[in-house]
Amino acid sequence: MALGREGTTESFERLAEAMKKELRGDTVHNLVWEYLQSEEFTKLKSLTQRDYRRKLDLIRMKFGPPSLRAMSAREIAAHLDQWRDSMAASPRQADHAVTMLKTLLSYGVRRGRLDQNRALGIPALYKHDRCASCDPHFDSASGRIVGGAPRQVHDSPDQARRPALGAKGQRFSRGLASGLQIRWRRRADIQ
Repeated sequence: MALGREGTTESFERLAEAMKKELRGDTVHNLVWEYLQSEEFTKLKSLTQRDYRRKLDLIRMKFGPPSLRAMSAREIAAHLDQWRDSMAASPRQADHAVTMLKTLLSYGVRRGRLDQNRALGIPALYKHDRCASCDPHFDSASGRIVGGAPRQVHDSPDQARRPALGAKGQRFSRGLASGLQIRWRRRADIQ
């Protein structure tokens, strides 16, 4: 295809058209290129696109030449696990790369380019236990909340209905409609 005289507006327009044409090659490299041109990718924020491109470059370097039919084969599952395990020194980064591979192959399945996404069964390497480290009332052995705050005892039913008061006689109320809102009022303003 002739692009016209180099440096002219017409040649740039023809080059842009040629680059936008969909590559229908049967390789992972072409699927990555197709995904990068998709609306699904272009609607992402620029920082997300940058992170995705980095992971897609890793995928392209490792799995670029194989055909999409080979990526659907049962035998590829062991290679995908080995690839993830090769990045085990940085488990979170390995998990991000596998997640990007899952996203890419799912895109290929939705577009009819792949029969099956073999990356879906790959478990995460990174394990976290936020409950045990952050909540002193969480018993990780039983998986239950133990102990807790003492129950509030009221002298009268009227006291139970009265709003909670802060240390300096300030009342607070929480509204959950737009996140957590705390409004403070003086005791003198309430009564």
